[in-house]
Amino acid sequence: MQIDHFGSVTLAVTDNLVSLPMPEALANLSKAKLVAARQAEFTYHAVNANVDGQQHYFVETGDDHSTYTLPAGDYATFKMTRANRLALDQFIGQAYGKIAQAGYRPAGNYNLETLSDAMFTVQIPVVKA
Repeated sequence: MQIDHFGSVTLAVTDNLVSLPMPEALANLSKAKLVAARQAEFTYHAVNANVDGQQHYFVETGDDHSTYTLPAGDYATFKMTRANRLALDQFIGQAYGKIAQAGYRPAGNYNLETLSDAMFTVQIPVVKA
């Protein structure tokens, strides 16, 4: 885990609203992630966020139909070799555990995922516990 400080960043995104109830919502989220990964040519950025009680998977598209702004702050950065979607989601879950073990806590209800040809990165906003 590495702590990085970033300024705010606004992404032009497509909003994949993931409806509730669970577990159907998780299946829809996984489907949105798989579709995004297949459609991306090389690298894509996505924000997995809870906005007003609804789960969204914002995928960067480069057009201006919708935007999502990541606030400035400290982010815990985790990297792994690209794997299947289930392994990536498990990696994200483990990252949250490592944040707590390092004396931090999540500072928001979102994370930034970056998936490239060979690497997966997740960045989670954090503050000292």
